[in-house]
Amino acid sequence: ALGLGLVAAAAALHGLAHGAETPANGFASYAIGFLATTALLHATGVAAGLGLRRYLARQSTWLLAGAGSMLGGAGLYLAASV
Repeated sequence: ALGLGLVAAAAALHGLAHGAETPANGFASYAIGFLATTALLHATGVAAGLGLRRYLARQSTWLLAGAGSMLGGAGLYLAASV
């Protein structure tokens, strides 16, 4: 429960940062582009995960866990370097 709260707080602050960088004019086109890009990234991730799970039926769990660990480590590295 604590982790979910931390993720929600980070997401809210992340959204606030993106909201602060929106242009004064042309907000609608910025928002549409932002939403389209987010949807495309999400769909690509879901497709990659499902494809890996189907292609590597038994090994996908280890592969996905390893990929998630590497991404998490990269995120920690980036956060520590700020």
